[in-house]
Amino acid sequence: MKNPENTPITKWQQLLILWAVSGCILGGLVHILALMAGPYWMEFLGAPPAVIQSASDGTWLAPVSTLTIASLLFIWSLYGLSALGYILRLPLLRVGNGLIALVLILRGGFVIPYFLSFDWQSNNQILFHGLLSLYVLTIGIGYAVAFRALKRPQKASNT
Repeated sequence: MKNPENTPITKWQQLLILWAVSGCILGGLVHILALMAGPYWMEFLGAPPAVIQSASDGTWLAPVSTLTIASLLFIWSLYGLSALGYILRLPLLRVGNGLIALVLILRGGFVIPYFLSFDWQSNNQILFHGLLSLYVLTIGIGYAVAFRALKRPQKASNT
């Protein structure tokens, strides 16, 4: 298989990128479901207190912020699909996949020092969020693979 830059993509790279795309789609759906399910779900999934209060009060902050995040995750999934050549080439494809990878790896990587000092018997919700961060880290690695697979075009030599 070849990507839009006409460089070959191995089966492992394809699987990792598809993992990342699936993770972003799932994340977008979870955000929408949390919005529909209400404040309790939003709290369990780690929404900031202001968003939870907004969901309780019926103000605009909860739906706008949640739908913005869901939309962003869906757009990110398109960048992964575009890197694989499944859809048309999106603008700034290599840069986009690189930035997506950076954001997700940083978000997922925050958990590593935390896990090293975690009291494993204290709180299941904290454990859930820690494991979720590791999942996000693997999604970021998938986008890093997409970034790497989208090699820069080589300049023609003047020889």
